[in-house]
Amino acid sequence: MVAKCLYTYLFRIHHSVLAYHNSPFFMSSRHIIDAIQHISGVKHADAVSYLPCTVKSVNEAARTCVCLPQGGYMQAPISDALLMASVDDGIFYIPSLDSTVLVLLSKFAQPCVVMFSCLTKILYTVGGSQLKVIDGTIQLNDGSLGGLAKIAALTQKLNNLENLLNGLIAKYNAHTHILALTTGTGTAAPTITNETNTILPTQQSEIENTTVTHGV
Repeated sequence: MVAKCLYTYLFRIHHSVLAYHNSPFFMSSRHIIDAIQHISGVKHADAVSYLPCTVKSVNEAARTCVCLPQGGYMQAPISDALLMASVDDGIFYIPSLDSTVLVLLSKFAQPCVVMFSCLTKILYTVGGSQLKVIDGTIQLNDGSLGGLAKIAALTQKLNNLENLLNGLIAKYNAHTHILALTTGTGTAAPTITNETNTILPTQQSEIENTTVTHGV
């Protein structure tokens, strides 16, 4: 059965080639190739492949990079490999120079980078919100409000202030006023109105959101 199907398939190709050759419209072997692709059903099929490349330069504004194929597959560099589907917001990975990327090649689409070995920067943009990741730093939106608080150190500083204030309150309440008169007699008098309020030490769990954490 398989042999019969293969024979029929080859016969149709041969017949198509002869028809093109004897046709007054015959011009070149391009017609033969088109006929074979048409009969086999692959004329409009895409031929997708992956190519390891080395990044030589990056154009952030155009969202593209220039990369050189590795392993002798091709000699000419790929000058416009896409890093995003279009110049827009979304997820933008910026590869490091001389790093390795995997480029997808297609007959009908512009080459695009689908995998990265090393990154210089990552930009996540959703509407008016942005997260920027650069080596050593993570920035939320424009970063104008400064860095995130170090909760453990902040808690300790608050506790130091609270303990100092509570100590001053205790000293005030226990203080006895001594009258020193140059003439006549005087008496010692305690504080008339004591301060009854104190401050409870701040607990880190009261001011910390553990859903988002950060470190050095």
